Amino acid sequence: MPAPIPELSVVRLTHSFEHQARKLPEGTVGTVVHAWSDGEHYAVEFTRPFPCVVSLARADIQPA
Repeated sequence: MPAPIPELSVVRLTHSFEHQARKLPEGTVGTVVHAWSDGEHYAVEFTRPFPCVVSLARADIQPA
């Protein structure tokens, strides 16, 4: 199991992700704004290609 990622860490998507009918491409960089205590789920804020906050699993992100 990969190590947990601390809040305010910069991360990138490991694969493309659809959010509200818009696509965040693989490699999109964002910031962890909340890490759930299980170390497996995160809220990540993206500013590009459009601003959003997305809930993601640890497997969806990696440190940038």
